[in-house]
Amino acid sequence: MNKLLKYAVPGIGLLSLLVPSSALAQSPPVASTPLAMTAMRHACAAWEGHIATLTPAVATVTMAESHKTAAIDLLHAAVQAGLYPASSAILRQGERVLTWTDNLGQVHLMALPVARGHLHQAAGGRWTLISAKHGTDVPLPTAGVPIAGTSQLAQGQRVMVFGTGDSSHLHPSLIAAVPTRLAATVQSVKAGRVTLQTVRDGVFTSAAGAAFPFPHTGAAPGLQEAQQVKIFVNPGTRQVLAIMPMHHRGRRMHILQHNAYGQLIAATSDKLRLKTAWGEETISLKGITPTVVWPGHPGATVAQISVGLPVLVHFLAKSPDVVVRVLPPVPSSS
Repeated sequence: MNKLLKYAVPGIGLLSLLVPSSALAQSPPVASTPLAMTAMRHACAAWEGHIATLTPAVATVTMAESHKTAAIDLLHAAVQAGLYPASSAILRQGERVLTWTDNLGQVHLMALPVARGHLHQAAGGRWTLISAKHGTDVPLPTAGVPIAGTSQLAQGQRVMVFGTGDSSHLHPSLIAAVPTRLAATVQSVKAGRVTLQTVRDGVFTSAAGAAFPFPHTGAAPGLQEAQQVKIFVNPGTRQVLAIMPMHHRGRRMHILQHNAYGQLIAATSDKLRLKTAWGEETISLKGITPTVVWPGHPGATVAQISVGLPVLVHFLAKSPDVVVRVLPPVPSSS
């Protein structure tokens, strides 16, 4: 399973796997409604978990932090595959998800990728998923699997795989091109629509409103003219999937970028042992000096993290190679 962690998200990084703007289809501006553009109540927190049981009508999600369960009504929930709008047909038992309720009472269920990498077509037309950074590959079944963000799979294409899998097999329910990230300027906000100007890729239009593509606490600011933002775009259709203010950083972005989540069993300078929803995982840190982010413990090392604490491990494309984030206590419900 440790080999699959080298693929996996967040790392599996929804936001760390962004392709250059040149990958955009050259077509006229497209009006669209980005996902999760609704402000959240201050008391509404995002929760990560995995689908414990699944029926056509209900997904029971076990929360990673609190270990509580939530029954998600799939007939009324807004389902996402990462930033892509999706249907409940792509969900699988055991799949990692985020779930939250926005300030309008809409329940969201976001499936997280199980793997990421570049596509390689082998002899006989079979596909494998290759991690360029780690030099590993896993067979990728594609027959009957829907795709998003592209009209067809291509050699060398960067993709995210949704579904389930282990260290040697993937069981995809959806294969999606990595959303393109572009810098943009808000040109106008009128009649509930926002016009966004990019330097090289032209104009995009979308729904105006709060600009966060994933759950968060606190009120999200509205968009204003001349504001600098990042937009996340479907590379095949130019649909705006999400808009994010340039200044935004935070724990929810890290949740979308971590590779492994679990309760710490043991830690040394060269490895971590975690208790995860799938069992025990050992993550090698040999040759790496990870950055530890632990509120109230500046300068802490991995070996100093207390056993039993929940941690997120992020494999990043740039230095530092690994960030180990110690989670704060789970807030009690009011």
